[in-house]
Amino acid sequence: MNCIRLDQEVRIHEFYGILVECSHKGKKAIIPLADIGVNEEHANFSLIELYQDWFWSYR
Repeated sequence: MNCIRLDQEVRIHEFYGILVECSHKGKKAIIPLADIGVNEEHANFSLIELYQDWFWSYR
């Protein structure tokens, strides 16, 4: 799955938090950033993990 950008229509959902536009096998989907798994070697791993920790702790 490739995440393309932040969802431009909603941006931040009241319940799901930050939404990300992703694509997989030619199909697009909007997925909560808090639910995305990222490989530890990815450049944004620490930022996404920090957001996810914050989101699930203070939701």
